Amino acid sequence: MRRLIAGNASLREGSPKGRLVALTFDDGPGPYTAAVVSALRQLKAPATFFEIGEMIPAYRTLVANMARWGFVIGDHTWSHPQLTLLPTAKVIRQIASTRNLITKITRKPVQFMRPPYGAQSARIRTLAGRLGLVTTLWSIDTTDWTRPGVTVIVARALAARAGEIVVMHDGGGIRSQTVAAIPTIVRALRARGFRLVTLPQLLALAPPTRLRP
Repeated sequence: MRRLIAGNASLREGSPKGRLVALTFDDGPGPYTAAVVSALRQLKAPATFFEIGEMIPAYRTLVANMARWGFVIGDHTWSHPQLTLLPTAKVIRQIASTRNLITKITRKPVQFMRPPYGAQSARIRTLAGRLGLVTTLWSIDTTDWTRPGVTVIVARALAARAGEIVVMHDGGGIRSQTVAAIPTIVRALRARGFRLVTLPQLLALAPPTRLRP
């Protein structure tokens, strides 16, 4: 983490070492988050969730339990704006308020910030870094938010190679297709010899070999 922050870099993927894949979920918590979490827990599959701050109070107990169950909770800003269009003071408020609320509820430090829409810049990375957060993107986008069908979501997730970060969504709309896709994705990745990890595990076991903006 320190290396990424010091290099003003974003996290997009790890290295191929160890055949690791990180599943991540955006835009929660919401009505489908509990079902996503339940599916992952049944499969003993770790994951990282990027939460929207203004959504958290309605799901406070669930978020606390997710952290207790071993899921990693990341910062997805307070209200999901495009950060690159905001002045610095508002960017800091969007990120810091969410980080602080997550820490208060989970009693664990927040390490990762995913900018909405993947919109980031050197300024955004610097501001996140000052708050102790790694700006985090992805290398495999399932575009599940478009509800393309379970088969399509599965196929896109299974394009992952060792070290890749897969993005899906547990909030922001109807996510029944994502919930239905999870068991097949997890079992198929494991059948191909991949180990599923959280983002802290990915950084610890297979950090990226080069820094990228």
